[in-house]
Amino acid sequence: MDDNTRDGQPSKERAPDDIAPETPAGNAGPSASEGPSASESPTASEGNVTAGGPAVSGGAFSEDVAATIGDETKLPPNRPVEPLVPAGEAAARAWEAIDADDLQTADKWLAEIQPSFDEAGAWRLRLDGRRLEMHRAWHRAALSFQQGFTRAFIAGTGNEGAHAGGLLRLGGCILLDLGRLYRRMDRSSDAEQTHLAALRLIRLHGSLAELWEVQHELALDAEMQEKYELAVQRFAAAVETGATVPHEADRLCGESSMARARVLGAAERWEEAMESAEAGVNFLKAYDSGAPGWISALSSLGGLRLSWGQALVASGTETGQARRVLTEAVEILRRARDELRAFGDGTELESAVSGEQLDFAERLLESVPS
Repeated sequence: MDDNTRDGQPSKERAPDDIAPETPAGNAGPSASEGPSASESPTASEGNVTAGGPAVSGGAFSEDVAATIGDETKLPPNRPVEPLVPAGEAAARAWEAIDADDLQTADKWLAEIQPSFDEAGAWRLRLDGRRLEMHRAWHRAALSFQQGFTRAFIAGTGNEGAHAGGLLRLGGCILLDLGRLYRRMDRSSDAEQTHLAALRLIRLHGSLAELWEVQHELALDAEMQEKYELAVQRFAAAVETGATVPHEADRLCGESSMARARVLGAAERWEEAMESAEAGVNFLKAYDSGAPGWISALSSLGGLRLSWGQALVASGTETGQARRVLTEAVEILRRARDELRAFGDGTELESAVSGEQLDFAERLLESVPS
C-alpha cells in the first residue's frame, strides 16, 4: 500500500499554503506532444493521454474492469516478472535513500545524475518527484513526474523491442506516482484519469504486480469520490489480478479484499462486506501468520461487524439479529486485542484501539433487549 493511505484508506491532505496553485484540473497532465499519438489511442475503457493530460472518455465502470481481467489472450505473452529497478548506480542509491527517508543522502546521489532525455533522465525526474513530495512541495513534484513521464514515453516510442517496452513500463509507473500525488492533493478526478492512463501502459508493458497496483489505485480513486459500486468492481478486479502474482498473491488479494470490504460496509452491504473481510483475513494469515497484518485485518473485521450491529440497533426493528451480530463482533474484537497484545512490538496502538472498540461493543450489546 502506498504512503498516501491511512489504515488502508485513501487520505485527503491539503497542499501547503505557500505553494502556488498548479494548472487547472482540466489541464493537469502532459501536453499532446507528451502522450500517445492519435493512431495509438486506446479504447475509452482503457484510458488515454490527451492534450489535456491523462484522461479517460466514456464512463461505464464495467469496461475498465473488463479491460484487464477475464481475457488473458489479449495480454502480452512475455510479461516482465522482476521489479522495475532504477537505471544506474546513482539512481539505485537515491531510490534506496528515499525509501529510507534519508533525503540528505538522496540529494547527494541525485546530484550525480546528469539531466538527459533518455532513461536515466526519466529516472532522475521520477526520483526528484518523490523527493519533492516528501518535502511536501507537491506542485513541483507533480511537474517533475509529468516531465519524467514525457521523457520515458518519448524515448520508448522512439525505440524498438524490449528496451522500448521497458521505457513505456517506466512511464506507466511514473503515472502511478503522479496519480497517487493528485489523490493526496485532493484532486481525485485527476488521480483517476492519470491512473487510467497508467493502466493502458502497464497492461501492455508492466508486470502483474504493477497491474494489480494500478487496479487497486483506481479502486481507491473511486472510493475517495464515493463511487462505491465502481470501487467494489475495481477492487474485485484487483483481487483477480493479485491471485496471479507469484509469491505475493495472498498479500495482494488480502489487501484488496479488505479494502473491498470497507467499501461494501460504507455502502451498507453488510453480508457481502463480512464475506470479503473474512476472505481478506484468511489471505493475509496464509501469507504470513507470524506477522501482525492478518491480526489488523481481524480487528477491521470486528469493527465492520460492530458497525453493522450499530446500524441494526439504530433501526430498532432487528433486535435479535443485532444481538447475534454484536456477539460475533465482541468475540472477534476480543481475539484481535489479545492477539495484538501477545504480538507486542509495534502493535500497542492497534491493541488499544481494538480494546476501545471491544468495550463499546460490549456496552452496546448489553443495551439490546434479549
